[in-house]
Amino acid sequence: MKILAFTDKLLESLIKSAPHLGSRSNLTDIFFENMFKTLLSPQ
Repeated sequence: MKILAFTDKLLESLIKSAPHLGSRSNLTDIFFENMFKTLLSPQ
């Protein structure tokens, strides 16, 4: 279930930041940043 919550958070954050994306590499950075934040969170 943690994976599902992670996916929801990731999609939410990507949607929020979509207007500010300047390049595909920026999208990748956001993806990994959120992935690590979520996986390393104590929840």
